[in-house]
Amino acid sequence: MRRIILTIFISMSASLYTLPSAAIDLGVNPEVRNYINTIAQKYNYDERDLYRWFNIINFNQSIIDSMNKPGEAKPWENYRDIFIQPERIQMGKDYMSTHMKALKAAERQYGVPADIILGIIGVETYYGKVTGKSYVLEALATIAFKYPPRSKYFTNELTEFLLLCREQGWNPLEIRGSYAGAMGLPQFMPSSYRTYAIDGSKNGYINLFDDHQDVIASVANYLDKKGWHRGEPVAVPVNVRPNHKEFTEAEANGKLNYTVQQLADLGFVPIMPVPKHLKVGLLGFETEYGMQYWMTFHNFQVIKRYNNSGKYALVVALLGDFVSGAVVLGKPAMKAMSASH
Repeated sequence: MRRIILTIFISMSASLYTLPSAAIDLGVNPEVRNYINTIAQKYNYDERDLYRWFNIINFNQSIIDSMNKPGEAKPWENYRDIFIQPERIQMGKDYMSTHMKALKAAERQYGVPADIILGIIGVETYYGKVTGKSYVLEALATIAFKYPPRSKYFTNELTEFLLLCREQGWNPLEIRGSYAGAMGLPQFMPSSYRTYAIDGSKNGYINLFDDHQDVIASVANYLDKKGWHRGEPVAVPVNVRPNHKEFTEAEANGKLNYTVQQLADLGFVPIMPVPKHLKVGLLGFETEYGMQYWMTFHNFQVIKRYNNSGKYALVVALLGDFVSGAVVLGKPAMKAMSASH
């Protein structure tokens, strides 16, 4: 379903963690040594290679700083304007033109609209312009061992990365990505790379760094496997009646707790007809003009499986619309808001 997104604002807080940027120094890090020994035994990994690699990398303070200040913590206007600007939109149009055959093939096979695929690649890496400068092994090790809130998840991703490197024949010290260890044009985490990456070009090798057919097919496959519903809506702005029920941001969290009629009874009416049988959510953000609301659907939640942020899902949808021509920069246009074109 096509989307017209209005301005929203949301603030997020982060717990702060600090550490000195320094070599891991295995002589004083029993946790890392135990991890290496476990991986070597469990996965028959060469222990000498593991010790050599971990002795070379550092715990990196800048990684922790970035974890404490994610982009989604920015006010909506600032976050939105990173992605919705003429140069990125034009680059998306050029990308769409160049890779239309692969986009349409992925759309036919997986049911994921081309504009959503374009939105994700554009938000994640500016269509390949910015894929990350951090060394992935260093980033994952820093978060796994020095950032307690996400230690469990990133320890698993560190293991997945080492296994991926062995499978792909990569030198773990050479692979670069985001500060969180995401890689390639679609910024797949190692576990996603191993599980959802697809050889879209049928050349016998999966390459999410340079092969755009692989990239496009893999994004579509990821969303499909996460439960994308072919032809269903994503998100629709609502007209708010004067007597509407007041919601806080925490209450208007986008969870699929309503029917279309229930939200209408509460004063929130979609700006165009939507299927009445679908479960829907109400997503709201405080702005300088007051609360602004959207009706969200199952596929909106699927996009959030890529990044668990309502702002992220909205900007993916909006960028895809700008690129595909559903919205004109500076002059939002309502156009057949359908996810299945």
